[in-house]
Amino acid sequence: MPAPVVKRNKLFFSYTLRDGVVSNSLLSEIYTILVKTYDIFIDLLHNDSIDKQARVLNELKSSQYVFVLKTPMLEESSWVDIEIAETRKMGIPLFFIDLKEGCSNDEKIKKITSFVQSTIKEKK
Repeated sequence: MPAPVVKRNKLFFSYTLRDGVVSNSLLSEIYTILVKTYDIFIDLLHNDSIDKQARVLNELKSSQYVFVLKTPMLEESSWVDIEIAETRKMGIPLFFIDLKEGCSNDEKIKKITSFVQSTIKEKK
């Protein structure tokens, strides 16, 4: 299989749903806002593959930036650990966005989208 080609301004989001801080609706809102400017991969929303883990790794390898949504139980996710380790191994820029329990979805959406937009100056 050929090596994935890194796509300019492709963003990969890593997260866990274990603690309820990140939800399907939060991820959908983030996608809706950011897809206007960036190419986005969010596993929960976009992974319809039979071999889901292989798809995640291929999407990760073709990403220009990785954003980790840091929540209280993030460290409990072995899959997030794999994504972070692969990101570091490949030298992909890695950013952590702290999300706290008790914040509204609107507050989380604003924090995530503002962080991404201030971090990445290029547009697709």
